Amino acid sequence: KKGHCITMGRMFNHQLLDMIELSVNVDDEFRPMSDFSGERKKSVMYGSKPMFVFQGDQFEVSQNHKLLKSLILDFFRGEIVEKINLAGLDRVIVVSATEKRIYFRHYAVQLKRSGTKIPNIVLHEIGPRMNWELRRVKSAAEDVKKESMKKPKVRKSQAKMKNIEKGNLGAKMGRVHMESQDTSKMALRKFKALKKRKGKGEPSSGQKAQAEKKSRSE
Repeated sequence: KKGHCITMGRMFNHQLLDMIELSVNVDDEFRPMSDFSGERKKSVMYGSKPMFVFQGDQFEVSQNHKLLKSLILDFFRGEIVEKINLAGLDRVIVVSATEKRIYFRHYAVQLKRSGTKIPNIVLHEIGPRMNWELRRVKSAAEDVKKESMKKPKVRKSQAKMKNIEKGNLGAKMGRVHMESQDTSKMALRKFKALKKRKGKGEPSSGQKAQAEKKSRSE
């Protein structure tokens, strides 16, 4: 009955924190990513982070549009990194809002020579292309929202231990330094394939034994 829609939401403490439902009109300029498959393969690198542009006063005035902006940024956040290579900024997501509709566009960014330090920027649409309309909206209560945004306190160790560090998942990792080892003196398992081969003209031990028997019989 409702037609095509996209529902975006976040969970906190095993409960729905906030959500928003968007109506997608397939007959209104809709184009899937499959229509841009050729352009996507040429322009977009795997694992690249998108840039974002939010156009329209609605994203500053309307609480519903602010919630949508927050959900979109969280959805495409990916892995948090400290440094970004400018060559990896090869796509941009543009979300434009009016009073009635929201326009979602996705472009590939190409830098071309301009004769100056600042290159010319060319955009190529790579999809998907969608026009949205707001439907249901559920905002988080203020007290629950504050609680969900709290960052846990990280306990600081008084004395730093040498060669011991913690990984991204909190696992303790240690580093062991060893002296250089001479592998030629180590008792390693020897394989037949690693044995030295005899020359082509040199007879084998079996051939030598047969030759000795013949000489004795003679």
